[in-house]
Amino acid sequence: MNAEPVLWQPPVFLDDVSDMDIWNSFVSWDGHSLPLAFEGSSVSFNIVDELKTPSLGFVLQGKHGLRFYVSPQVFPFKALFDIELSALEVQGLPDAVRDALNQGMANMLWNAIPNNPLGEFEIIDTGSFSTISEFLFPEGSGYEWLSFQFHGLAPEPMTFLIAAKSTDILKVFEEYGGIDNDIIPPLAGRLTTQAFYSLGSLSITENEWTSLAPGAFIVLPEIKEDVVLVRSDWNTYIFRQSEEEGYWVCEERHIGERYRVSSVESIGQVPEQDF
Repeated sequence: MNAEPVLWQPPVFLDDVSDMDIWNSFVSWDGHSLPLAFEGSSVSFNIVDELKTPSLGFVLQGKHGLRFYVSPQVFPFKALFDIELSALEVQGLPDAVRDALNQGMANMLWNAIPNNPLGEFEIIDTGSFSTISEFLFPEGSGYEWLSFQFHGLAPEPMTFLIAAKSTDILKVFEEYGGIDNDIIPPLAGRLTTQAFYSLGSLSITENEWTSLAPGAFIVLPEIKEDVVLVRSDWNTYIFRQSEEEGYWVCEERHIGERYRVSSVESIGQVPEQDF
């Protein structure tokens, strides 16, 4: 059966994908360029196994309490402001100056997120990672280090080290509506979902269902030859053969929780069992 790509594009079903699947897909794009909000700007990341030197930086907190430790590594102060200052030197400046520069760098990064769903942010702490990590990651593990390289936001590239819980990184994907978002289009091609060809459906009692054995016959309602049912998770899609031979068009989508008793009156009834 050939699906018609122009008339219908099947969605991605995150319900069929585990957090580990999404995380593995995410890290598979290590080193690949992703677009940012401003034309011509992009970001790429690399997984960092361990830090070679002590890290200084600040903690960003966004929507729903998501927290990220940010350590500026390379920032073009000379190109932007004609100031001889390195990103690493910022954290050693007087508190007021340091905080103002950290806020400026954070604003630049935050505003570059396309259609930012994370709301407003605030810097809730500043200091060395060895000190801050005690409250940021009290369990002492479960976080990941990522090195982000930003291009096109300034005359020269910028590099930031970011530490975050892997669960918080996945929450960011959820805020984007899963992976179905323009910021990470290649990721959709890496995730899969199971789809089942259905011969039909009928309602039978629980007793009838459990009594089925090899050799039993089930009579299903007739389905027209030009109709095909495809089921994925709680979704059933009805395809109808198009006028062009060999192609099928999705006409309807039905959502229903099968294998579940819906009311007291229907106890013992298995609704719309698919085969």
